[in-house]
Amino acid sequence: MSLVSSNNPNLVADTVREALGVYRDGGNVAAALQVLTRLKGIGPATASLLLAVHDPTRVIFFSDEAFYWLCRSGRKAPIKYNAKEYQELRTKAQELAERLDVSATDLEKVAYVLMKQPDNMAEASMNASAKTTPTPAKGASATKRKAARELESAPKEPPVRRSKRSKAC
Repeated sequence: MSLVSSNNPNLVADTVREALGVYRDGGNVAAALQVLTRLKGIGPATASLLLAVHDPTRVIFFSDEAFYWLCRSGRKAPIKYNAKEYQELRTKAQELAERLDVSATDLEKVAYVLMKQPDNMAEASMNASAKTTPTPAKGASATKRKAARELESAPKEPPVRRSKRSKAC
């Protein structure tokens, strides 16, 4: 953030204007991205965001979720955030957007939802029960394990509510 803030405001305005002109003239996202990344603290991901704000139907934001979904088949792997990886993302996003007749923003939304989902529902329910029910430690007696299982399966009763009004009337 300090690098971005250190850019001269006039330089920022001129650079953004130049990048949008390059994009508007030929629709060349890579060239516009190259212009924006001349600013301090602006890499391909941030530059893609600036272009996506300008043209959300055709320019995809270089988000982790979109990259994982479209370029890594949903696997979370290290991202270098360089122009080459963004080009890979743009190519795959453009192919899918044209095939489905949707916008780049639609793809971003789908990627976000899919990548935030647990791998499967069994894992999700296991994670949920692990958070709410203490699991007996390894080596715990069979009685303790049985008691823990009964606690998990026992119906939950709502807590008793007490009136907050004072008794003196």
